[in-house]
Amino acid sequence: MAKHLFFSSFLLSCISGPAMAACLDVTVAAQGREGTVLVGVYGTENPFPKPGEHLVASKAVLANGGATMRFDDVPAGRYSLAAGIDENKNGKVDVNFLGIPSEPVAFSTGAEASIFGPPAFDDAALEVPAGTACATAEIRFK
Repeated sequence: MAKHLFFSSFLLSCISGPAMAACLDVTVAAQGREGTVLVGVYGTENPFPKPGEHLVASKAVLANGGATMRFDDVPAGRYSLAAGIDENKNGKVDVNFLGIPSEPVAFSTGAEASIFGPPAFDDAALEVPAGTACATAEIRFK
């Protein structure tokens, strides 16, 4: 249950992060959804996906079923991404009394949350290879 609580404060902490060295382009597919999508990039299993502990984060308004965003200064390495959609425009992903998100959430590589919480870092992990001008990732909302 505690892992689900990250979604409520995740959105409040998705704007700042330390400077880094390459880039990651993220495409968000959210057909039929409206609102603002927030994406956090995590570099290790711990803190994934704790609020405020991402390396970098960004937000974008969904248009025509999706959004794109670029994370500059992300060095080569292994990352997992967590995203949520603020459909009611209140600045956060709402959760129910158990801490389970009541607005859509999704993770990189198609990893899915279970009734026990978000996926493991390894299940959502993707590689940003060295020597690549800009790596790409996709997050799909169901």
